[in-house]
This record gives sequence, C-alpha cells and structure tokens, in this order.
Amino acid sequence: MTKIDVGSRPPTVQRYQATWWPFRQQRVVVLARRPAPRSTLKPDLPREPQAPVEPDGKSKRGHRSLMSWIGREAIALLGMFGAALTVLSQLAWHIPMSRPFIDLLGRWMTWNSDFWLSLYDRLGFYPHAHVQAAVALAVFLAMIGLGARVAARLTGTPLDRQWGLFEGMTAPSLLIMGALIVVFLLGHDQSPTDNPLFVGGSQQAGELLFAGVIAAGYAAGDYLGQRGFHRRLYRLALLILLLLGCNQWLLASP
Repeated sequence: MTKIDVGSRPPTVQRYQATWWPFRQQRVVVLARRPAPRSTLKPDLPREPQAPVEPDGKSKRGHRSLMSWIGREAIALLGMFGAALTVLSQLAWHIPMSRPFIDLLGRWMTWNSDFWLSLYDRLGFYPHAHVQAAVALAVFLAMIGLGARVAARLTGTPLDRQWGLFEGMTAPSLLIMGALIVVFLLGHDQSPTDNPLFVGGSQQAGELLFAGVIAAGYAAGDYLGQRGFHRRLYRLALLILLLLGCNQWLLASP
C-alpha cells in the first residue's frame, strides 16, 4: 500500500487513515476555525435593572398593590357593603344593636329609602316596604356580579362565552343565599302595627315573593360575574359576620 502524499493540501485540512475494510472508507475532515471578524459596533452600556413584567404588561408590584386592587374591586366592594348594611337593617328588628350601629343603620335606611322612593315616584308604583329592601339587596347582588366581571376583564381572566344559569353555584354559596332569604322572611317588624305582605290574599305567597326577588338578584350576579361572583359572595358572608362581631363587642364594652 503506497503512502499518499498530502503535502499539496492546505495545512488546515487533515485526514485520518482509512479502515481495513476496502469498500467502506470513512473520512473525517476537520476544518480549522477561522477567527471571528471584529465587531465595529459599540459595546452595550449597562442598563438599569427593571421590575419583572407579567404577561399582561403590568409589574408585579403595581399588580399586587392595595390601591390597584381597590380600583379593580370598586364596584364589587360597593355592592358588598350595600348588601351587608341592608341585611343588618333587617336584622336590627330582632337583635340588639350598639349605639354606633344604630346611628349608621339609621342613616343608611334614610338614604336608601329616599333613593328608592325617588325611583318609585317616577314609576308611580310603591311596593311593600320589605319588598323594597329585598329589591335593594337583589340590586346589590347583581352589582357584586358586575364588579366581578369588571375585575376579571382588568386582570385578563377569561370568561366563559356560554354560561348556564346557576352553573357556578356551590354548596356554600347556596347556603349563603338561603340565609339571606331567611333574614328577609323573618327580619321585619313584629309589632301589632306591622303590615305583613299579602299577595293575592295569601301571606305565604308574599313570603315567596321575597325569595323570588332575592333569587333573581342571585341569578343576575351568577350570570354577570360567573365563578367570581360566588367567591365574592363568600367575602360578603365574612363581612356580615365581622360587622355582627363588632356590634357584639361594642355592646359588651362599657
């Protein structure tokens, strides 16, 4: 076997010897690396560190701040506080209230009744006083659902395009709605001068009207806010319990 002269090849190319199998010669060619061309661009200047950016384009600090959360939940918070005060005004007929709560609920009932009576004056229709309170609670429940929808839009949370009635209802949410209905069935004046609600000559039908009005507000909140409405309904229940606890603490304090 003669030796092949590779002296005429470029010095950057090398070839390994062939294997002993004559019909299958493997050649491995290794090319020398060429030096990288010098860059004519100026070196990048050091940049100031920036806050991490979330997919929606907002920084985590701004996204998690208290003021931004209040801004997103403003409508839902108004509905929650309105619903809580409306429920407490109905419970005030049966449980003792401290002096601060009496003043607060008195102002709230005056403002709330003036607001609704101004609307009923335009309609020329005046429902029962307790039905007015039930309508107010239904509107506040729908407002909570609307606030949940607005918050979902602002945070980029996707909403279902087709949402069935009461699809997001859970057992705790159903219990909270049932408790609200019981409050409005029992939370009214029991004095001899009280005028119970009669529908078609039946007081039972009037009580069903209470439940129907509140259920309508619950359904509107479920449709508008979807699952976010039910999560905020849990917060409403905690808010009512917190206010009742503060009332009992004020009653026990000297």
